[in-house]
Amino acid sequence: TTGEYLPAHAEGERADNVCAFVRRHQGWWALAAVPRLLTRLIGADQLPLGAAAWKDALLVVPGIEPGRRCRNAFTGEVLTLEERDGGAALPLARVFAHFPVALFLAEE
Repeated sequence: TTGEYLPAHAEGERADNVCAFVRRHQGWWALAAVPRLLTRLIGADQLPLGAAAWKDALLVVPGIEPGRRCRNAFTGEVLTLEERDGGAALPLARVFAHFPVALFLAEE
């Protein structure tokens, strides 16, 4: 309830197909991301996973420095935030590589 809310945004061909934000408090942070408007991404018998669905879209992560690691609470997958234009970012194909929603928690 006291954490800072930082809206994230996407860039690239699939930028309109994700809603994401960071919550940050006392050095800890979490990144939540969910896809939206899925019928524009995939067919009826497909899942919105990986590069086939997300192409080169990039999630720009505000308030977190590049190089920080985070673990997906649903899959256990660990990602490292990349440096893009002086900020941190993650390819959406990796964010949604194995599960159609993501909740990344900061790793120490």
